[in-house]
Amino acid sequence: GHSGPSSPKAPLNSPSSQSSPPPPVPPLPDDSERLQRRATMARTLNFFAFVQPSTSVNDLSPAIRHSVLAGSQGFSVDKINEQGELMKREEKERNEDEEVIFYHDPNGMWQLQGGTLRGIVRVIALSAGNQESFDFFLSFRLFSSPSEVLEEIIGLFYDILKNTPSFLTHIKESRLKIRNKKRRPGQEGEGGEEVDLEREKTQNLLRFCNFWKKWITEFFEDFVADEVLVRRMLGFFEEDSAKEHPVIIKKLRDSFDRRMEQVNGLCSMGFEGRVQAARNTSSHNLINQTSRDLSSKGTIKRTKRSMSSKKFLVQHPKDLADMTAWDIAQQMTIRDSALYCSIQPWEVVTPVKKDEREGRGGSLVELVNYFNRVVLLVSQCILSFEKLEQRSKVMSLWVRVATHCLEINNYNGAMEVFAGLNQLAVFRLKHTIAAMSDEDKKRMQKLDELLAPHAGYIKLKTAVSTSAPPCVPYMGLYISDMTYILDGMPSKLESGMYNYQKFQTCANLVQQVRLFQDVKYTFEDIAPVQAFLEGFTALTEEELYKTSLECEKRGGGKS
Repeated sequence: GHSGPSSPKAPLNSPSSQSSPPPPVPPLPDDSERLQRRATMARTLNFFAFVQPSTSVNDLSPAIRHSVLAGSQGFSVDKINEQGELMKREEKERNEDEEVIFYHDPNGMWQLQGGTLRGIVRVIALSAGNQESFDFFLSFRLFSSPSEVLEEIIGLFYDILKNTPSFLTHIKESRLKIRNKKRRPGQEGEGGEEVDLEREKTQNLLRFCNFWKKWITEFFEDFVADEVLVRRMLGFFEEDSAKEHPVIIKKLRDSFDRRMEQVNGLCSMGFEGRVQAARNTSSHNLINQTSRDLSSKGTIKRTKRSMSSKKFLVQHPKDLADMTAWDIAQQMTIRDSALYCSIQPWEVVTPVKKDEREGRGGSLVELVNYFNRVVLLVSQCILSFEKLEQRSKVMSLWVRVATHCLEINNYNGAMEVFAGLNQLAVFRLKHTIAAMSDEDKKRMQKLDELLAPHAGYIKLKTAVSTSAPPCVPYMGLYISDMTYILDGMPSKLESGMYNYQKFQTCANLVQQVRLFQDVKYTFEDIAPVQAFLEGFTALTEEELYKTSLECEKRGGGKS
């Protein structure tokens, strides 16, 4: 049942790591293995407690691994060495006139491998669909700048007006490829078809308009952040050639004016506020205001205090007796889900390191801070009780909280608790762990099997990938994969062209994050539990460790 801390069974006579007859419960890993794992976790505590960047393609999430193997420059699906490293292969289908390179994936379908900025803009704007356009505007900052992209878009407009046969041929061939038409013998180079030049120009202008509107509606922060960019765009609207196509220009200008009115209407708090308002009002941001308000609640408060005498570290530790593990898991999930669902695509593509987080906005940073706050709360709750039996009950309570989080697919919440249990100040409490019931030890073992960083979190990644919404994945998994993509895949092909597959893979990873952002949990707030989760004064790790030594002295002493 979903109950609070129950009276623990009789403590074991010795820690599970000793050579006594094995109990019916799987033993926890021996001290040497756990200490080694703890050291690994501590080294990577800068982001999401102990997320580790993927070091091999085999560590990646299944969908991202497939994308990397199938489409990145110099890599082939059937050429992977024993270490999971990718092997070289040659570029294919380079066409210097088109300034792009296509290749065939394992299914025989055309994929855009790379190109110049001009070539990529042409293909995506005139040959691809809405999703490809969104992916481009999401990821282009990894290899270019808004001003460069704007110049290429304006240049494309004039290429469309020229409407030369060679231009139309290149666009048509690219369109066939980007829409996943399978290559058939003799298909390339076929001609003789009569082309209605004016009709083609009109259609290309409409595609061009929709492409540019995608930038304005989805990523308007680029324009809010750069007055020079805005002046260049508005100046283009006034050029004679642009005025000759008033319908197209009016659509673009109307979209721009509407977005500017939205930003000005929601925020007048200076530059940073206007940029954030632009992000929050993008059409891909479907988060309701209730979730956004919830995600902004709570701040961590740090104060120095003397630890010479034993003090409760949580304001009202007795309140734990009135809370069930199920209630705590639900209330953690409400906050975790609100923060996760508020994360914007740009935050995933440009994750913030620990030393850069202060002063940066965004829900991902809020989720990181909340994660670390819960980690400290778990540790402090356990260390707040002087008597071993009480500490053991509270530790068991948190083990059950993590178990319930897994039952409702809140993997981020489960990892928060697991990280708290693996804080050195708690991890070293052998007698407290030994006093836990066999049932809770078994639960703790299952948490370790799923959440510890075995083989790149492969079990956890599999569990998340097979979960149905609502779900809160552990965001560290996505950041790990993104780090691998950004650091491990080349930004340019050997030809010097941009490796578009790298940036497409980044966009694919963002789509995985968004899969779980549409379906919300329906749990109701329990005010006392929410107050408990938010209302505590966080101590430093050094202060926690000092308290831990008072609970159980070095060398086996216990209180």
